[in-house]
Amino acid sequence: MKIIGYHSDSSEKKRVQLALEVVEEILSKSDRVDDFTIEHIVADSVGNESSNIGNLIPLEDDLNQRCKDKQLKDKIYIYKDSKFRSARHVYERYGDGGVEFVAGKRADYLAQAIYKDMMDSKDKLIASLKS
Repeated sequence: MKIIGYHSDSSEKKRVQLALEVVEEILSKSDRVDDFTIEHIVADSVGNESSNIGNLIPLEDDLNQRCKDKQLKDKIYIYKDSKFRSARHVYERYGDGGVEFVAGKRADYLAQAIYKDMMDSKDKLIASLKS
């Protein structure tokens, strides 16, 4: 198996974990995210797309183990059992097969969610400073 991107550098893995934690906090509207493993929606052996942030979700270790070596169509139903909103969102969006999963498009969605959250936080901060 070819090692791609963040797999070869523990500091990169920590950045990915932090990014997934931030996304999970935004999607779940929670300020606490439990321990998780990193699940590759599309197998990490596929190529460079597999290390795209849009291809990664937080997942409980036992669920991640159940996903091992499965194609998306065979494991997406496991995501619905996750306590992580990110994983359940992937199931809700792509579980019926009606929408094709594209990691780059999901990465764009995540970036927009983070940006919107930052702007909402900025607006709330400004409003609180004015009162």
